[in-house]
Amino acid sequence: MTVAGMDGFRSKLALFFSHFMATRMASPTGGSWSEPEPEEKKTPPPPPARYLPSPPRFPPARPRTFALPAWAKTPMGPLADEFAIHASSGDGNCFFESLRQILASARVQRTIAELRQLVAKPILDTDNVIVNRTIQNWWELYRDGKKERNAQIMEEYKQMGVLPDDVTLPLGDRERWRLFQAMLTPLYWGEQHACRIIEEQTQMRFLLFSGDTQRPALTWYHSTAFKPTHYCFLFNAQQHYMAVSFRGRYIFKWDEVPVEVQTFFSQAYVQVNPRAEANNANTNNANNAAQEPDPTPP
Repeated sequence: MTVAGMDGFRSKLALFFSHFMATRMASPTGGSWSEPEPEEKKTPPPPPARYLPSPPRFPPARPRTFALPAWAKTPMGPLADEFAIHASSGDGNCFFESLRQILASARVQRTIAELRQLVAKPILDTDNVIVNRTIQNWWELYRDGKKERNAQIMEEYKQMGVLPDDVTLPLGDRERWRLFQAMLTPLYWGEQHACRIIEEQTQMRFLLFSGDTQRPALTWYHSTAFKPTHYCFLFNAQQHYMAVSFRGRYIFKWDEVPVEVQTFFSQAYVQVNPRAEANNANTNNANNAAQEPDPTPP
């Protein structure tokens, strides 16, 4: 083939090749060919619905309420039906939870931790005669319950379990601090000491329906500075406290309490936890000067 023929063949081949590439590499939509875009990273699909927490089907249940038992209804007559016992949790905070509910009705917002701090703080006062006597009562009851293997007594005063068996009274600073820390936890569930401290701090007296004795009860042995101005109701049974409302209210002045209710509590002026308070009958005169039974009900 001549040189001229070779050049013609090459030009035809180049023309064919360029036409071929233009046809093959054109985009399906008629546009020119371009580099493909990189694929986005795919996220893994969510797990099947059966592994996901399902939303609540119903709104949270409102706190349950109960009527007063028959032993409290009979003396007060129809008025008893206007009381409502409000359920509280059984996690060792029932007293403080009930108290928080009562105070909240007066727009006083306090946490359980704050109320526990208020009740436990006097334990650190080495010069407080009432507190020292209270600690002695707790320790004697707990020690005797432990010797007798009385599970109920040990449960009631389990905050004393943080102290060594050979502890001496009155407690030193280190032991008081350990007891103080225990009272900030559900190891201490609240009893006469807690009632007395809160009453004196708020000048509000607790009127208790005691399910264990089936009688109304009041707290004794206040300081002489206690002059209650308001009253509220609590229900207590088997170491469990619940707030009690009357006609939808929690806190009252004495003259706002119906006469039938006043009579019910005034005629049954009894101690809370008589077993724990039995030792207070032997309190010496110095103790009585700072700690005296309330002379007149309520």
